[in-house]
Amino acid sequence: MTKNRINTINCEDKFGNMSKISQVASECEYLFIQLEKQCMDHDWYFQYSNDGAEWRRGQQHESKILDTINSIQKYGEDQLDEAMKMFLSYRPEIPSPESYTK
Repeated sequence: MTKNRINTINCEDKFGNMSKISQVASECEYLFIQLEKQCMDHDWYFQYSNDGAEWRRGQQHESKILDTINSIQKYGEDQLDEAMKMFLSYRPEIPSPESYTK
């Protein structure tokens, strides 16, 4: 058995395959950590980019965020609510054009 730098124990099964047993967090907690990192790293204004490659990158990244939220959903309604609350806390509120005319 060996311990790597992210506090995971690697051990071999009887067939010699390596499996990882996390000591820190369950899969659901890991998904929340992943979701938070994805939200922190996301370019929330990619829709305004004139560069097509930047726009596609933003679309792909947003799709990964939504995939992570969908993965969290299988753990229950409360977890989904918490994931959506986290997502919305990072997403900036973009005013509608109508708000500028008032």
